[in-house]
Amino acid sequence: MSEYQYYDFRAIDQSLTAEQRANVASLSSRAQVSSQRAEFVYHYGDFRGNVTQLMRETFDMMLYVANWGAHRLMFRLPKALFNVSEVRDYFISDEIDHHQHGEYVIIDLHFSEEEPDGDWLEGEELLDEMLSLRDELLQGDFRVLYLAWLKAAEREADDETLELVVPAGLAELSHAQQRFAALFGVDEIMINIAADNSPPLQQTAFQPEAWVTQLPDAEKNDFLARLCRHESNLATHLNRRLQTLFQTPTQTGTTQPQPPRRRFVDMQTTYDARKEAADREAQRQAAIKAEAKRQADAQKRQQYLDELKQRENRVWHEIDNLISEGNAKSYEQAVRHLSDLRELAERDQTLPVFQPKLIALANQYSRRPAFMSRLRGKGLV
Repeated sequence: MSEYQYYDFRAIDQSLTAEQRANVASLSSRAQVSSQRAEFVYHYGDFRGNVTQLMRETFDMMLYVANWGAHRLMFRLPKALFNVSEVRDYFISDEIDHHQHGEYVIIDLHFSEEEPDGDWLEGEELLDEMLSLRDELLQGDFRVLYLAWLKAAEREADDETLELVVPAGLAELSHAQQRFAALFGVDEIMINIAADNSPPLQQTAFQPEAWVTQLPDAEKNDFLARLCRHESNLATHLNRRLQTLFQTPTQTGTTQPQPPRRRFVDMQTTYDARKEAADREAQRQAAIKAEAKRQADAQKRQQYLDELKQRENRVWHEIDNLISEGNAKSYEQAVRHLSDLRELAERDQTLPVFQPKLIALANQYSRRPAFMSRLRGKGLV
């Protein structure tokens, strides 16, 4: 298997300057760089750039995929919109890491399968389906971090490790969160077990037209001035402010009390039971499907034999012509016809009619060793 590594960097809040594009392009002859994106594909060799440095200074998201089972997803988030203290419990291992640099928080999700499956995906276009994860984090939706925690806990949790407080909406993941779970191998059954304790998302209406009129004039003027300066993430700042003043946070779930936190080892016990049940059901469904296919194939075969019976005499004549051609392809076709005629005779209990015809044919062409060898190979003589 050849080597494959893929890096996809995205600039979301601000486009790259000409100088930044030139600097990024200089990192590799394989670079494909635009004002919003930089891609690097390697089938041998390694990326010469410093991924962490690029994320600190230039890009807002990065996806790395390697065909030996390594996957890495990084986010650069403005501190003004992301309070890292709210998510510290998710950083259970080096696989879910973070650090702060200037006005940003860098989140680094880095997993590597010890025994990856034979199937692997090339990375091109994968990040397109996960770009909204960054907006979700900025809006206080931490479900992607919980999914990463579930994955890391498989190796890091001990007998006393308790599950984290389960975020709302785990049973109704966004498309981007589903794509993350699939790419990073977060088990669907374990997600469902965690979702047992997850309240539904609240669907409080967002009414910016009504709410913005209630902001003090000074605050509205401040937002307008920042808009004129093309401040990045201004819409997120304004929406966050309106939601704080007028809307219940969407991730708080219902007002019902949270269920007791479970030990992760108990969740794994539940997983084992559900996995066994799921495997049994999958086997049952596979058996049903196989039986349905067997019956369909058998019906199709009987229809073919019925049709063959209507032209049996013509087939005997065609067999004689094929043998007379004297080549391997015609011999193969003749023997297939004879096998089908024998099956028809066995079904219709007419072997006493079929067998003498076969013997006569074998005697007629007994001096053709290639043909006779094929007859013996099919057990016809």
